[in-house]
Amino acid sequence: AGPAAGGSSPEMKLKTDLTARLDRLPWGRFHTIITIALGVGWTLAAFRTNIIGNILGKVTELWHLSPTQGSALVSAWVLGIFIGAMFFGHYSDHKGRKKTFIITILLQALFSTVTAFSWNFHSLLVFRFLTALAVGGEYAVVTPTMAEFIPSKHRGKTGALILAGFPVGAIMASLGAMYFLSHLPANLGWRMDFAVGAVLAAL
Repeated sequence: AGPAAGGSSPEMKLKTDLTARLDRLPWGRFHTIITIALGVGWTLAAFRTNIIGNILGKVTELWHLSPTQGSALVSAWVLGIFIGAMFFGHYSDHKGRKKTFIITILLQALFSTVTAFSWNFHSLLVFRFLTALAVGGEYAVVTPTMAEFIPSKHRGKTGALILAGFPVGAIMASLGAMYFLSHLPANLGWRMDFAVGAVLAAL
């Protein structure tokens, strides 16, 4: 109750048992869908993260990159993930996890596509950085979504299942690079790895 005048006291705070109610929910179709979506998203993020390690040697050979330029490609990715996580983490707090998750996946598809058409070191550097922004944004959504929607008694094993997608994505990137670099011309093979990642994200 507020003061005598009937208004609300500024010290009043909203109390809710919503979190406890979510934790008591039995596992349902909703939780399965969230787990699959986050797991697939995490796998694709790992795919894009690990592509550069598989094709960097070939790109270095084709474009005669220096060790400094090779390091810059890796550093741009890490910096992009950091900035993307900070920005999209804040964005998801205000606009919602689902909306942010979808946006970051679509941006990954877009920037992976343009990365496949890189024409020199600087274009590849910029496109990799832009892709990393979206991947960092996805990282910032996955963990809080697990914490907010998965019941606590299932959270540990669900988190492990989702995060297990990272080595799966890394293996996919390695196998893709190995196949394309072995069966296609060198200047086309490394691009196909990025193109496949874009198609998977779009799907």
